[in-house]
Amino acid sequence: MERTKVRAFDLFCGAGGSSVGARQAGAQVVGGVDLWPLATQTFLLNFPKAKAYTTNIVDLSPYDVLWNVGPIDLLLASPECTHHSVAKGAKPRDEASKRLAFEILRFAEVLQPRWVVVENVIQMQSWPAFGDWRRALKELGYQVRVLKLDAHSFGVPQHRRRLFVICDSQREPAMPRPYRKAGATAASVLCHGGSEGTPWPFRPLDSDRRATATLERARRAIQELGDREAFLLVYYGSDGAGGWQLLDRPSSALR
Repeated sequence: MERTKVRAFDLFCGAGGSSVGARQAGAQVVGGVDLWPLATQTFLLNFPKAKAYTTNIVDLSPYDVLWNVGPIDLLLASPECTHHSVAKGAKPRDEASKRLAFEILRFAEVLQPRWVVVENVIQMQSWPAFGDWRRALKELGYQVRVLKLDAHSFGVPQHRRRLFVICDSQREPAMPRPYRKAGATAASVLCHGGSEGTPWPFRPLDSDRRATATLERARRAIQELGDREAFLLVYYGSDGAGGWQLLDRPSSALR
C-alpha cells in the first residue's frame, strides 16, 4: 500500500522541537537520537510511538535506524550550536563539536531521504568547514538552499534568526512562505503567567548575583520608563536599544 505521510527522523532531537514542527506540517515522526537521556525521555513523551536512541550520534549506525524504523523521507537535524554561537563568548571553541554536522551526511547517504532540513545558529555559516559540508550535501545528490529565517516572520512572538539549510533530492527547495500573526508580541506570551495560571515569579532586581552590565541595562530602562512600566532585559547589550524592550513588540534574546 502506498505511503501517504512523510516519515521523519530527527538527529540531535532534543525534546523534539523540530519534530513538533514537522508533525504540525503533516509528517509522521518515527524516531530521533540525542545523547542526553532527559532529552530522549521528553522526546518520547511528545512522540510515544517513535523510536528514540539515547547515544552519541557517532556511535549510532544508520543501518540500524533503517532496520528498526524503516524508510525515511525527511531527515531533521539541529547539530550542536554551542561552539558556533556568540553566546560562547571568548571561551575556546571545540572543533570536534562543530564537525558533528558531518554525521548528517553519513545518515543521509544510508537513509536516502528526499529531504534534509538542518537548523543552527547564523554563525554556523562562518565556520571554515561550512563550504566543504555544503558541497558534500550536493555530492550526495541534493539541491541545497541556505536561508536565514526569523521566527517572527512565521507567527512566533519573538525575533529569533536562525540558519536553515534545506535540501531536496528531486528539485530546487521552495522558499518558505512567511506569515505574520496579529498580536504576536512578548506580552501575548508573558501575560498568561505560569503553567498553573499563576503570575510569573519575580525576584528583587538588586542582588550580588547579578552582573553589573545586567543592572545597568535595567536602570537605563527604569530611567526611561519609570518604575511602574513592565519591560524585558535583552540578553546581549549590543542590541542598539539600550539592552531592554517593552512588551508590545516581539521579544528579542532575553534574560
